[in-house]
Amino acid sequence: MGLKFGVLNIRCTSPKAPQLMGEYLQKTKDHLKQIKLEFPCLTSACYLHEDNFEARLEQGEAYIEMAHKVGVPFIRVLGDTILLKG
Repeated sequence: MGLKFGVLNIRCTSPKAPQLMGEYLQKTKDHLKQIKLEFPCLTSACYLHEDNFEARLEQGEAYIEMAHKVGVPFIRVLGDTILLKG
């Protein structure tokens, strides 16, 4: 998720982005509410086709927890490979 506005700069490439943790989480949520902005979806960096599938699942769970904290109802997960027949 990436967005610049006002004094906040939210660019999350990790579920542990500082703007979405601790004391900053509520400030971020308050500011989004103030400017009437909602995130309908997070796009994760969780690529299921990569090695170490267990680590990808853990990363996916971290995105689910982040989405829940922020109040985002959907998470986009990319397969990112094309399987060729033959």
